[in-house]
Amino acid sequence: MIFNYTILLTYCLFAYLVCCFQTGDFISNLRGIQIRSIGTGNPGAANVYRKIGPKYGILVFLLDCLKGIIVTFPIHFLPTFDLLLLAIMLGALCGHYFPIPFHKIGGTGMGLGIGLVFGIFPLAAFLSSFPAFITLLLLKKPSIAGTIGVISCLIIIWFYFYNLMSIIAIMICWICIGIKAWIQYKGDVF
Repeated sequence: MIFNYTILLTYCLFAYLVCCFQTGDFISNLRGIQIRSIGTGNPGAANVYRKIGPKYGILVFLLDCLKGIIVTFPIHFLPTFDLLLLAIMLGALCGHYFPIPFHKIGGTGMGLGIGLVFGIFPLAAFLSSFPAFITLLLLKKPSIAGTIGVISCLIIIWFYFYNLMSIIAIMICWICIGIKAWIQYKGDVF
């Protein structure tokens, strides 16, 4: 049992440190722009997309997704137990939201959340991107598209993989992202 807790604590610290890196700040600083002082003030992909340019917003989104994949994909090669996935996801979100080394609060974590799910269930994340993308094209609302993507991903995981612990971990992760978005945008999420 000590071995499992050692893996848990080490991996949570790893997830935290990887996700401390604020990609939106980094990319906008390369362009000489302080992203936190324009638009919504959020250093996330949507604000970078709108205020700096589409290719930079997409780059921030992909790098945030990559952070999530980096911390969850290795789970496939570790001796796992029920709390490992949840602990890693929460460690990653804490690193993204409260990056102590950088003294700045992170964005809502939508890109990171997608990456976390993609690292665990790549097929489900890929398939759920289609209804999310169609919703984004039709409604032009990233928050609604993200919600559709999460719901469709959970349905796919439930019926195809039937892994209850993973579903609970993903739901808790997305509840945290929803609460962060609600607080950050003062209830005007949609």
